[in-house]
Amino acid sequence: MMSNGILILYYLVDLVDEFGGKATMSERPFYDYVASNAINGDTGAQKSCAVMDVSGGYQSVWWKVWLQRNFNVAEIKIHFQPATIYWSTGFSIYVFDNESFIPPNNVTEHLVYHHDPSTGCLLQHMNITVHSTAHGIAFYNTRQRVLQSNCNDKNENRQFVEICEVNVLGTIAIFLSLFSFQILNVCITTSFKHTMTILDT
Repeated sequence: MMSNGILILYYLVDLVDEFGGKATMSERPFYDYVASNAINGDTGAQKSCAVMDVSGGYQSVWWKVWLQRNFNVAEIKIHFQPATIYWSTGFSIYVFDNESFIPPNNVTEHLVYHHDPSTGCLLQHMNITVHSTAHGIAFYNTRQRVLQSNCNDKNENRQFVEICEVNVLGTIAIFLSLFSFQILNVCITTSFKHTMTILDT
């Protein structure tokens, strides 16, 4: 995009990976499987996931990440552990701008996604469209939703709510002057792809 001699490039990045974020969750972690494990850049293949211990009983659970500032959030990629995915069926995703926000908070405009538990098991890797400005992203679920699910758990005694990774993808703008120097090429690297744009000036 060109504006008054300024070239504006827009691209997607993982906002937590690029700028950082703080993760918290409602339940105590199972051993050292803390909330921040879900933003450590690994989908569960090499590193630990965030695991909430709900073996003592619960009504609802939440996990959330607070970004460094408000961003234009395009989508979320959320990755689950197949062995415990049953305990996440029926989950919802919220966006928020107040760090003290606890979902669901009875504010429907913050809701950007809800999984219908009657449709069965979740996909291990899910893409969720957001298209909203947000300072934080929250995962929320209730025990009642899980029990309504058509997804069968292989081990119902293992009661963990586990999230392996949450990628928050947002749009970033780069402003480049075409009059101050000749742009040969711009390399943009994200967590998911490498894009090379060649510009002739």
